[in-house]
Amino acid sequence: MAIIVGLIAARLTRVTSINTDGARASVDATPAVPSSNHSPSASATSRKAVSSRSASGMPKDSSSEPPLEKDPRRPGYDAARVFGLRMDSAKLLFEAEPRDESWARQRESDIEASALVEFKNLDPDVRMEIECRTGTCRVRVHSRNSYLTDVMAHFPLTCLAQFAQPDFGDSTSENPGAKDPFSDFYLMFGAATRSSDGFAAQRASTCARYRDDWLRGASTQ
Repeated sequence: MAIIVGLIAARLTRVTSINTDGARASVDATPAVPSSNHSPSASATSRKAVSSRSASGMPKDSSSEPPLEKDPRRPGYDAARVFGLRMDSAKLLFEAEPRDESWARQRESDIEASALVEFKNLDPDVRMEIECRTGTCRVRVHSRNSYLTDVMAHFPLTCLAQFAQPDFGDSTSENPGAKDPFSDFYLMFGAATRSSDGFAAQRASTCARYRDDWLRGASTQ
């Protein structure tokens, strides 16, 4: 599966997510929990964004899969699958989920251990606020380095999950006078990545290959 690194610098007309085979995720006309009337803001559409994909290869035949469970409180709920099939807004999906304390606490620690040291290589003052729920996490990155807040590259966050979507907030380029510029990044984990072993396998198989490209991009800013 070929990934075109040059997409990192491309400006998109809307914020999209990329599924496992590199195509845009399909969005059902009747979104999952909750109903989504999401339309990207002007600030989001002006950003440079690349959404993540997983390490799996060919697209799955959805007709052979079990019915989609949209209730995060019920067995069989898969945040990545719900997002990939029915949601256009990761933020709404995140807000609809209750917190699974044991999973969320561990996944927050895993994400921080994976990404914070990489961010600090480019901005020693960067801060991350990570909040996970049932299968979705919001990572808020505070930095005055616009490369960390205005660009959604594969590394070091989106390679950790099956789907990712930015929600650019009070970012540097939009508000240069902001005292504490940040952007939010949402990560969706499913059956393949929700467990600790699945998370580790995803990180090992995908993240390392994008690190050099990410650092090269930083050097051009």
